[in-house]
Amino acid sequence: FFQADDGIRDSVASRGLGDVYKRQILGDDHMGIANILRICGVLHIAIVLGLIVAIFFSDSWFPDGASVDHTVTGKNLSIFVLGHGVGLGIILILASFIKDVASAKLILLGEIVLVLCMMLGSLFTTFVLDTWSDGPPPPVWVILIINLLLCLYGRFKVNRI
Repeated sequence: FFQADDGIRDSVASRGLGDVYKRQILGDDHMGIANILRICGVLHIAIVLGLIVAIFFSDSWFPDGASVDHTVTGKNLSIFVLGHGVGLGIILILASFIKDVASAKLILLGEIVLVLCMMLGSLFTTFVLDTWSDGPPPPVWVILIINLLLCLYGRFKVNRI
């Protein structure tokens, strides 16, 4: 570009501020797949921490009249399941270091399937089996929905790490 004597550039048509703002809002540069994987990993760990507090510091997860053996067995099984949640969170955080977009999108697809299975399993136990459980507490549903939406966005809209 050449600078004219009066300080105005030649050969460049001004696009105006509107174009700059549209590029900032509509571009897919807001969040790369790596950040989505990190956020999803942290969300899995957050679910685990919340459930640890709910299960181990409150008896509201166990039905009235549950024996001590049932409560202990339930807590032991929950440790196993919660360990998987932490492990999965760590795997997703580590997967955020993958540099290949296609591979990262496959991981997002796996996470989408996992979250859908978690949601369907919760709905099944609540409505079909008609168990004593009311299903996951609302914060868990919120985290699962955020996780699902982030993964769908990353899988279908983002094309960079």
